[in-house]
Amino acid sequence: VGGLGDRWHDLWSPPVLKALDLLQPRTVAARDEIPMAATFPGLSPVPVSASNGARSSLDQEAFAALLCEARHRDEVGELLLRRVSSIVGRSYLLVVHSGKVVGWLARGRGVVLDDVQSFSADCDEPSALDTIAGGDGFCGRLPAGPINQLIIEMLGDPMATEIAIVPIAIKNRVVAYLVGDTPGAKITGEDLEDLAAASKMAGVALEVLVMKKKFLSS
Repeated sequence: VGGLGDRWHDLWSPPVLKALDLLQPRTVAARDEIPMAATFPGLSPVPVSASNGARSSLDQEAFAALLCEARHRDEVGELLLRRVSSIVGRSYLLVVHSGKVVGWLARGRGVVLDDVQSFSADCDEPSALDTIAGGDGFCGRLPAGPINQLIIEMLGDPMATEIAIVPIAIKNRVVAYLVGDTPGAKITGEDLEDLAAASKMAGVALEVLVMKKKFLSS
């Protein structure tokens, strides 16, 4: 897709600061969905004192309405995770950026945001992500492999046995992945359809943000 790569890259790049911007006090918005906990690969997970699922889940109608108001890529991602929390118990998002797949956002008890955001893999590394690009998604047990094992482990304890992976696309180009499961339960075909539908809506919202950024910078 001509030009999409540059525009998608811009959506993840910080704005150019002006001299006066450096004099402004730095403020950090409250993020009640981010647990203050982290783990290190290979060690036992640190218990999370507050669940990152504090905000309620969304039905399809509310999800669509809030997507129309989204002004930032993270708003779209957080809304998507709130929507899928009514379908699966825990989930996270990976984003394709600068030739890599990297961790983005997470939701659900046991999923540690720091662990997800520490994930990084080259796009051409063999994994389950390769097999679903361009499709509606994957549901089941992942085959053995280092990247696949990390994808499973990032969902936390108890260890996932059956997971869903759904691509998020802009103009038929995969720009992110939704990964989720429900410990102790299977993901049905209807669940996978609902996850795919929500991901397609999120892809449209991200495309709108990409185009807005293009028009504002032109």
